[in-house]
Amino acid sequence: MLLGEMTHRIRNLFAIASSVLALSARFSQTPKDMADAVRSRLDALARAQDLTLPTLFAAEGSSDNRATLHSIVRTIVSPYDNVANLGNERVTISGPDMPINAAAVAGLALLLHEFATNAAKYGAFSSPAGRIDVDCRMAGDEFQVTWKEHGGPTLDGPAVREGFGSMLARTTVQQQLQVPFFGSGIPKA
Repeated sequence: MLLGEMTHRIRNLFAIASSVLALSARFSQTPKDMADAVRSRLDALARAQDLTLPTLFAAEGSSDNRATLHSIVRTIVSPYDNVANLGNERVTISGPDMPINAAAVAGLALLLHEFATNAAKYGAFSSPAGRIDVDCRMAGDEFQVTWKEHGGPTLDGPAVREGFGSMLARTTVQQQLQVPFFGSGIPKA
């Protein structure tokens, strides 16, 4: 049974890596851009995957899982949350935390990585004073997460096409997390 589970997880990781490669190739201008994008996304997956492992000091037989929404957000934004330069955190997370099922960690990590990457390229992380608020809350029987950026450049207008991040967000939320997607409304490319 353990071998079957391990085989299943490894196949899932290869499928995710293959998807990352294919989608990165579709949105990259040069081989270097593609290599950088793939490396960055796979690194984010590896960091998030580490959160699914039980702690080394957990009691024997414990199913202690360190993967919570807050820990995944912190792990993914850590390269951008430069406390030393600003004297305060650039990312705040408020509201209740939620454990994340190991099967959902990879998709959620990729999704958050795309948010953070876009913030670094076009949003709050591209400005020294920019910051991001992640608000978590229960609304009835739903857990809602809101990502708000402040202090970044002003947008010139609405997006004209769906980019990698938007496509990944829609696909991850609908297919892997199996919840309705309330995204940007950008038409499919």
